[in-house]
Amino acid sequence: MNQLTVKSIDRKQWLTLVKRFSDFSYRQDWVYANALAERRRAISVNVVIEGDGELLGLANVRVKNVPLGLGGLAYVSWGPIVWQDKSDHHSRYFLCMNALRDEFVKRRNLLLRVDIQPALREPILSENINAPLAEIGFTRATNVQQERTLIVDLNYPEETLRSQLAQKWRNCLNQAQRNGLTIRTGNSSEIMQEFSELFNTFIKHKQFSVDLDAEFFASVQQSNDHACRFDVALAEINGHVVAGEVTSMLGDTCIYLLGATEKEGLKTKASYMLQWNAITTAKERGFRWYDLGGIDPITNPGVYHFKKGLGGKDVFSPGVFEATPSGVMGNVMQRAVDLHYKRQERKKSRVVQRAK
Repeated sequence: MNQLTVKSIDRKQWLTLVKRFSDFSYRQDWVYANALAERRRAISVNVVIEGDGELLGLANVRVKNVPLGLGGLAYVSWGPIVWQDKSDHHSRYFLCMNALRDEFVKRRNLLLRVDIQPALREPILSENINAPLAEIGFTRATNVQQERTLIVDLNYPEETLRSQLAQKWRNCLNQAQRNGLTIRTGNSSEIMQEFSELFNTFIKHKQFSVDLDAEFFASVQQSNDHACRFDVALAEINGHVVAGEVTSMLGDTCIYLLGATEKEGLKTKASYMLQWNAITTAKERGFRWYDLGGIDPITNPGVYHFKKGLGGKDVFSPGVFEATPSGVMGNVMQRAVDLHYKRQERKKSRVVQRAK
């Protein structure tokens, strides 16, 4: 292609265009990205990438400038999104990365970091990504770990998906379905607030914290368009909420975000019923995958073994890649960003959900 262009677009244009992309996720959602940028003291920029006038992809970019025009950081989480009903997604992806580099590194003098989404639709992309990215000036960020998750392929009959569950997990699901639990679902601000209250009690009892808590997701829910809202499922016994979970169903993937259980919920195995409900609901709506929201077998082995029981495939993301401005200022920005991430790592407490 002769000419690549990157143009900012407004919310109405964004909402119209993202519907074309099956790799659209909550991380590239307009309201979520703006809320997260505000929390990170950054600016959210939504751009469309075109080649010779043809739509190639979209990207939300979180921009954090440093004083005196000395550069800063541009961060893309699970973007650019490129997967349309066309062939050659591989080429379009690298064209978009090239265009983002030109815009944010060369023109705006920013260090650009891209956290690449797990390559579910084209696994070969993950395996062969280093060389073509290196050709256009990207290297792997060495101070950021690759994300790891479990993915359930929903392209099977419900009976097959159930048979793929670990035996112990399936036994617990059978128990839950005999324990008088009912599932109430919705995406209103009211049901999200119900979950938020349950979650706050849950983390207080368990004595841990999360980077993005239920209150953050509730604030996004309140401002978001109906089609982009999070889905909430609450497990109840005689009208009393004993467990709940929040998922995002955008593009072709359902993603688990948050879960909470009280004492009665543990006793009745409510979390098993909620997970199975997420799988069957996503399948009924035509979603291709269920992403279990990240795993860490070392620091959180209990959650890992629970999620592993759903029979998903263990998947690593390609990682975070970066392109740095040339010269002395590029080196200065690189060191500043590395220091920032080291500080973040030191501040981290036990985190049970994934949010970038």
